[in-house]
Amino acid sequence: MIVVDASSIAKVVMQGEGWERVPLSIDTATLDYSFVGVANAVWKAVLQGRVSAEEARRKVEALRLIASALVVFRAADYLERGLEIALMEGITVYDAVYVALAEDKGATLYTCDKEQYSAARKYVRAVYLG
Repeated sequence: MIVVDASSIAKVVMQGEGWERVPLSIDTATLDYSFVGVANAVWKAVLQGRVSAEEARRKVEALRLIASALVVFRAADYLERGLEIALMEGITVYDAVYVALAEDKGATLYTCDKEQYSAARKYVRAVYLG
């Protein structure tokens, strides 16, 4: 199993540079709140004029399809460990909960967040997607 965070899923949905390297399969896991974060990134892209409202609707539909294909865990189940990691590493709880999930599942964490990657390497195998 591998774990992808919201930044990785957003890279796919927004087709950012290197999006093809994000491993999405039936063995890919994430947290339930990832999808809200990605939808927010789509909204922000509309506000910044990088995508149209119609493109945003298509991207959110693609996100919904991606969500239906992934193994999704409840973030609430990882809050305590996420807080511990966040406090020890100086990263947000939002990022640390993904580390906690990967740690619990013995999974590799894929992220586009450099700070999260640096902290995660102390707990799990991590891959930085840039």
